[in-house]
Amino acid sequence: MLPESSKLLLDIHQALEDIESFTAGLDLVAYKADAKCRAAVERKFEVAGEACVRLRDRFPEIYESLHDVTGRTLTVWFGAPQDEYVCEETGDEVVLMKDKAGHVIGFERLNYAGAAA
Repeated sequence: MLPESSKLLLDIHQALEDIESFTAGLDLVAYKADAKCRAAVERKFEVAGEACVRLRDRFPEIYESLHDVTGRTLTVWFGAPQDEYVCEETGDEVVLMKDKAGHVIGFERLNYAGAAA
């Protein structure tokens, strides 16, 4: 059995890979027209976000996250923010931050209100 931290990292990695796979070859118009794809992408961001919260609670020094309540954004970094090379809007108010090699090192969810109480 994997330690909890390894499982959380795998969950995040798999969720981000799934998002990239689900959206591959889709332009923004096609993505917006595909309700099933949008729902799947949103669910994968929820999975990644929950794993991030658990990981942050257990190891607060690993990565950085910021919930800007006023600006209504959630920004999560899996790598060093200074390594950001390009941002890619995926639609549904989600931006992926990537390094020079094209690896996802963070994401930003726009108009994020937080989890429902």
